[in-house]
Amino acid sequence: MVAGDPNGRSRDAAWADFDNDGWLDLFVAYDDVIAPGNQLFRNKQDGTFVDVASTAGVNSIGAGFNANWGDYNRDGWPDLFLVRTGVPPTVAQPDVLYRNNKDHTFTDVTAGVGIVDTAQGSDAVWGDFNNDGWLDLYVVGLTGINHLFQNDQDGTFTDISVASGTNDVFGTARAVTVGDYDNDGRLDIFVACAVQTGVPDADIDVLFHNDGGSPPFFSYASDIAGVEDPAILNGLSTAFGDYTEDGALDLLVGNEGSVSNILWRNLANKNDALIVRLVGTISNSLGIGARVEVTADLDGSGPMAPVIQTREILGGSKGQAPIEAHFGLGFPNVENLQVNALKVFWPTSSLTQEFVDGLASNQIITIFEGAPGMSVTRVTPNSGPIGGGTTVVITGTNFESNATVRFGNVSQTIIPPVLHNRITVTPCVPMMCETGPTLGISVQGWETLTDVPRERS
Repeated sequence: MVAGDPNGRSRDAAWADFDNDGWLDLFVAYDDVIAPGNQLFRNKQDGTFVDVASTAGVNSIGAGFNANWGDYNRDGWPDLFLVRTGVPPTVAQPDVLYRNNKDHTFTDVTAGVGIVDTAQGSDAVWGDFNNDGWLDLYVVGLTGINHLFQNDQDGTFTDISVASGTNDVFGTARAVTVGDYDNDGRLDIFVACAVQTGVPDADIDVLFHNDGGSPPFFSYASDIAGVEDPAILNGLSTAFGDYTEDGALDLLVGNEGSVSNILWRNLANKNDALIVRLVGTISNSLGIGARVEVTADLDGSGPMAPVIQTREILGGSKGQAPIEAHFGLGFPNVENLQVNALKVFWPTSSLTQEFVDGLASNQIITIFEGAPGMSVTRVTPNSGPIGGGTTVVITGTNFESNATVRFGNVSQTIIPPVLHNRITVTPCVPMMCETGPTLGISVQGWETLTDVPRERS
């Protein structure tokens, strides 16, 4: 149960496991000038929540418009960026970056990390725009003057707004989303804009294509990509997502008032892709807060060095993209259609899983969180011949949710559920049962759910 402020004006909400206990918590941003301010609901693990915003230090009172969790310093704990605004005649309030102190509290570090306020801020998004493995931050505002902050990997940021070409959308920016729409291995940016009295074409949405470089430069691509709708729009939210599951990101724009929403289907892309979905067994089940890295040759056997792309699974805000990691892989040669390496960093268990055995591109895979330190401590019964149909209980520590059990080379039927400390099996053949080398438990860390064959033309 979550009890919001009955008299408050909530503007945004975002999920994260801020205390890394394996259960998702919820932050709600309020646009209020009186108490109680923002709310942070900690999951009590019994179907209820408790508001801890005050003790956590994130209950600031004011015009909170947008909340975004992201681990900007890569310490395994989600930090919080809060977009605040103030439309005249109200008093403008600066944006805030809260660093997670790992003890259920947060510290406002905005002044010391190089993040300046975005006037009349409306939305923000985290993303690794230069493929260095660290989250950068893009913030948009109602004035159309936006900021792109590049992560310096030392707890600070550099404002590259002008150098990157993303500082001005010449309109009223109200929502932003990121995704690699052309699967070239670089994150692109889409900004949804709204009507503004006295400003012609202020409502024209903007698609920025990431051209690469250092710092990365973004070129205007709305016209080329076909998302420059001439109709009067009034964008309020937006999100990339592959609703057709063909490996190419589609785009949804939510418009306010009488203007219809728009769903743009991506038809032009021919590059390869990989979609990774996570299932947490110790961390939260959706894998929110986990970091996924993919290493791939974007030009196949060409001269380009392998590129490492990083995605963090985020818990949404204004526009909720699918809770999965989408990677564009370029257009490699037919004989080299595979990913060099894939890594997953899990927040609660601090486990790193790595897969390096030629993972094929153009598919959707699901990775289950592997438990560290798996061991078998007891088998019941623990000796003697066991006939078919006899129940055997295997006790130990840190079993995975998708563990498989083999006696010798014969796979056994598991009676669900698989717990972290117990597996129950029904042997399908007679066997000798004992604790030791005779018993083998093979653990499968990931599985392919769906192949996504795609045609090239």
